[in-house]
Amino acid sequence: MSAKEDLQRSIHGVLLPGFNGTTPPPWLWAAASEGLAGVLLFGENTPSPERTAELTAQLQHRAPRLLISSDEEGGDVSRVQASTGSFLPGACALGQAGDEALTRRAGRAQGRLLRATGIDLPLTPVLDVASEPANPVIGVRAYDSDPGVVARHGRATIIGLREAGVATCAKHFPGHGDTAVDSHLALPTLNIDPDLLHRRDLHPFSAAIDAGVDSVMTGHLVVPALGPNPASLEPAVTTQLRRMGHQGPIITDALDMAALHEGAPDAGPGTTGAELIAEASVRALMAGADLLCLGSTSGRDDAEVFHTVRDGIERAVRAGRVDPAALAASAERNRALGAAIRHRQKAAPSPDLPTALAELEQVGAAVAAAAVRTRGNVRLRPGDALVDLRRGVNIAAGRDRVITDALTAGAGLVSVALADLPQWAVANPDRRVAVLTRNIGDEMPDPLRDGPDVVVIHVGVPGARPDAPNRVLAHGSGLANSREVVRRITQ
Repeated sequence: MSAKEDLQRSIHGVLLPGFNGTTPPPWLWAAASEGLAGVLLFGENTPSPERTAELTAQLQHRAPRLLISSDEEGGDVSRVQASTGSFLPGACALGQAGDEALTRRAGRAQGRLLRATGIDLPLTPVLDVASEPANPVIGVRAYDSDPGVVARHGRATIIGLREAGVATCAKHFPGHGDTAVDSHLALPTLNIDPDLLHRRDLHPFSAAIDAGVDSVMTGHLVVPALGPNPASLEPAVTTQLRRMGHQGPIITDALDMAALHEGAPDAGPGTTGAELIAEASVRALMAGADLLCLGSTSGRDDAEVFHTVRDGIERAVRAGRVDPAALAASAERNRALGAAIRHRQKAAPSPDLPTALAELEQVGAAVAAAAVRTRGNVRLRPGDALVDLRRGVNIAAGRDRVITDALTAGAGLVSVALADLPQWAVANPDRRVAVLTRNIGDEMPDPLRDGPDVVVIHVGVPGARPDAPNRVLAHGSGLANSREVVRRITQ
């Protein structure tokens, strides 16, 4: 193999691109034949578990060494069950249930569904400590606001997933929980002293490393205690992670996110989105990253993004910005993870898809039953009103109507806009009102807020819950949580 071919194989070996649609494009097959590390599947690629299994079977047949990855966290963030919502409640529900054996069982059931749908590397668990109740992007994706709880349940999830034969990825190092900015939209800063950083935010990652986590994802946030750059582009962050004992791949969060590109210093007039991703990729490699998550290509030319990034890295190597030996070492680290996963899969045969779905549904229902909490009179009848006061959109979660669909179809509630509620209440004097909240400030205005006929259904973190006399705490808005909420309000 020539030096140029070696370089091309090393470059391909650090890339984790996405693609548009449900059919792998020609450029992906070509890149796979030249050592592409993996592919990241998004909701548009995986409209159902059955279609996901068909797609991954194609990939595995033609490119058996390709790592197939997905942001499958369960709960509010599901790709494999994106169209319906996840059978598994998310991390917050597991933390509230407080049963580490149940969390391990949930991780194993989740891993078995991933095996049945052909996913090797789910980008989970989330090990951010939910210390900021107003956090717009982490929220119920985190286990708890207590780092010890996060560490214990993260460890249990890692063990369960590995027992099922899939890989694990702890995220978002060094901790995205104490921020009030969504890094999909802008660049957050975690401005805390080093002692708090180590005691609180790094503790769950240290526990995950001890538990054998396979990979760690760095986040797009500035942590001045570690360096001036976004963590995914900061050499001191990867150095810190290696000092903590992590030897596996370091994966970046999606390099198309606005946190890295708003006001980018190297972006001149006419710079394309693909060129911005390419420059972020180069900087991530310079900082010590091994596997570059290029992000979603929805609304973009997937081939252009991939080729622009690949060519940008090659130019950076030839210009002396990226060390070819370090690049080759990163590619080898990613290949080693792939080999470890294949070995693990041999020891844990894949279940058939119906069995895996049934197992996950069963354990998910158990988690939801243990996690959902009520107080006061929460009984609702068909024809009662549902007012959705949730503000903003959690971009990471995607579909946001799982719980409203469950409440209207399953409990017979009638959606009413807040502006129309006074008129509706006059016309329906004997009816109750369900108010759906997630964030701090999502509260019913006076005088209805504390009325005996108002039931608050809160789907966010406990720290953001309204102090209402009649209240349901769902700890997430995934399908399993929603089903349990319907059961509680209709029984």
